[in-house]
Amino acid sequence: MDYREITPGQDARGPGAGHRGRMKEIISIVGWVVGIQGALGAAGRIFGDNPWGLFHKWWDIPTPGYLALFVVGAALAVWGETGKKRARSRA
Repeated sequence: MDYREITPGQDARGPGAGHRGRMKEIISIVGWVVGIQGALGAAGRIFGDNPWGLFHKWWDIPTPGYLALFVVGAALAVWGETGKKRARSRA
């Protein structure tokens, strides 16, 4: 029998197979986290005294910055989720 060595970035189907789907899952998760933190920061600044979430513990971000984080996070989450659905429909 011929056993091939599988290197990083490969699986049993060949080089790079399935890699894009996993990357879109990671990007989607990062997008959800960034979007939620942006929304919490903006909501805390608008409706409370201080921003909510974790980012304010590390950085001093103005309200428009939190809104930008929300938009970018939402865009990444939507892009990652649609990519996952497309990959599932092809399989």
